[in-house]
Amino acid sequence: RFKLYSRGTRHFKWLIQQNAQLYVSTPYLQNKYQAHNPIVLTPQQITSPTAHSTNATHKTQKRCRVFYHATASHRQEIEWLYPVMKQVLETSPHIEFEIIGDAKTRSLYKNLPRTTIIDPMSWIDYQSFIAQPGRDIGLAPHLDSPFNRARSYTKLFDIERAGAIALL
Repeated sequence: RFKLYSRGTRHFKWLIQQNAQLYVSTPYLQNKYQAHNPIVLTPQQITSPTAHSTNATHKTQKRCRVFYHATASHRQEIEWLYPVMKQVLETSPHIEFEIIGDAKTRSLYKNLPRTTIIDPMSWIDYQSFIAQPGRDIGLAPHLDSPFNRARSYTKLFDIERAGAIALL
């Protein structure tokens, strides 16, 4: 919260003075900031459909890498996803799973087959990491919470950058 305040909220008065228009990504945020007449923007496809058809062909021929790149603030989703991925990995030998997480995540997922656990990294390093090829399906489970209702589409941009298809 402090980070958001120090980098954004403290500039709010100045933005109002500039007659800035507020754009938000979810109805939750539109309602939260209704006094500022926000406009909801929904994500649009940012690459051609053919980029994904290549991945789809690749999946049926060999393996399929599924990934969930989380932070410690997504503990609920990390724990919720574990039994789902356990069953998928047990029944689908062509599936591989990649997750970013801390020591708690590593402890939880370490015994799942074909699972790679990546240590958290800086945002700059993550931007290079996510652009590396080889991911097919990106997961973005959004359990119902105020944090996730406000967050919505942001994970789609990372998944798109990876050249993968998103499952929400």
